[in-house]
Amino acid sequence: MASRRRESLKPHLARIRIWVDEGRTDFWIAHELGSTATTIATFRRANGVLRVPGEAPEHVPAPPPEAAAAASEP
Repeated sequence: MASRRRESLKPHLARIRIWVDEGRTDFWIAHELGSTATTIATFRRANGVLRVPGEAPEHVPAPPPEAAAAASEP
């Protein structure tokens, strides 16, 4: 079984800030950095990299297309 080596995210702080400002998800950032979404979210909070208030929470899936279509009907 291969073990995953833990790397510090601190060297990536500036890039993480930019990506968050661009609206990238924790899942996307984690994929780019070889980490997990939970680790990225924890790191962001610990380093004051917060999302804009009013944005959807990171782990809530989008509604299915048929639900979105039904909501837009009069």
